[in-house]
Amino acid sequence: MDQRALLRRISIALILLLTPGCPGPEEAAPRETVRSKNGVRNGAQTYFTTTEDGWKIALHRVKPDSPRADLVPVILCHGLGYNNRFWRLDDEHNFAHHLADAGFDTWGVDLRGGGDSTKPVWRVLRMPEIGPGELSRLRVASQDWSADECIRYDVPAAIDLVCKETGSKKVAWVGHSLGGMIMFGHLSQTGDERVLCFASVAAPMFIPRPTNNILRDIRGFRLLMMMVNNRWQALAGAATLSRLKTPIDMLFYNTDNVDVPVIMELVLHATEDIPSGMIEQTLALAKTGEFISSDGKINYTEEARRVDVPILMLAGKADNMADPEGVRYIYHRVSSKDKTFRLFGLANGNACDYGHDDLIIGKHAPQEVFPFLRDWLNRTARMPSGSPPK
Repeated sequence: MDQRALLRRISIALILLLTPGCPGPEEAAPRETVRSKNGVRNGAQTYFTTTEDGWKIALHRVKPDSPRADLVPVILCHGLGYNNRFWRLDDEHNFAHHLADAGFDTWGVDLRGGGDSTKPVWRVLRMPEIGPGELSRLRVASQDWSADECIRYDVPAAIDLVCKETGSKKVAWVGHSLGGMIMFGHLSQTGDERVLCFASVAAPMFIPRPTNNILRDIRGFRLLMMMVNNRWQALAGAATLSRLKTPIDMLFYNTDNVDVPVIMELVLHATEDIPSGMIEQTLALAKTGEFISSDGKINYTEEARRVDVPILMLAGKADNMADPEGVRYIYHRVSSKDKTFRLFGLANGNACDYGHDDLIIGKHAPQEVFPFLRDWLNRTARMPSGSPPK
């Protein structure tokens, strides 16, 4: 957790990015791709919709070979600093296809600024990563945003599109970290009846103890994070095969519980820059222990009591971002009559103590976490009578 390690990684990133021929982001995905044995995009079809404030949002659909008419479609939402590829890094760590194989119509959303969704213009300034496919997705009008914009605009736009395309009046939402936090915010502020059930995976809605050393150290890197940001650090991590363990690594996964090839896929294909508004909101959460709107008017942690849909809350014993005690605290605050809390760690018979990202990308997640999530959705994501899909 030496701060010098992070500075070394940033230096490596700058050298790589200024060197001709260094790896850049993937080219824009085709509208529809073909199923293959080992392609991470296999079977996914990309759809686009526009939010009320003018951002183009991408959703990637994985249709089941044997769809079940009794299940509502499932929307998977990634966390801070990632895109939808987080859910399908390789053949084994592919939760989208795990659900599709069980009959679920599965949709992975790219929140604004990530994946195939609209990019802010400052992406151009992070040359030479920019590619021709990204230029068409740049937006000049707004260069910064926080979780509030995702709550107000991205979430309802994603739900609107899925309901329109599937003919379903209901959806299930599975959100990792920020992807769970924005659904807490959406439900608490709108009471959206289209959300039939909600699985929150390691969502740090409340930090019960004083800020841990990792979060404390990251606060000192605020300026560097805004200048160099997440994507460059990720590329440097790939260049060093993630041998330089920084505070950021420790926040997001247990380095002993994620295989190096999976980390490489994560940093090369699923990692995105983080806007300054998100950085400030995250640092405020670390300082105050509560998830509060950027204008200070809404305390989403307090408002979580308004959530009353069937809910599953997962936590990792070794999570340095979403403290298990904080996840349990929100579990007791929500008004849901049907609610489940599950801690993944050695004490509960699991193969290891899970970190923040490990719940999806960990070595044993496909055998331990995926079936648990799938079985919960099998029970709670049943199509209400009278509302068959198209």
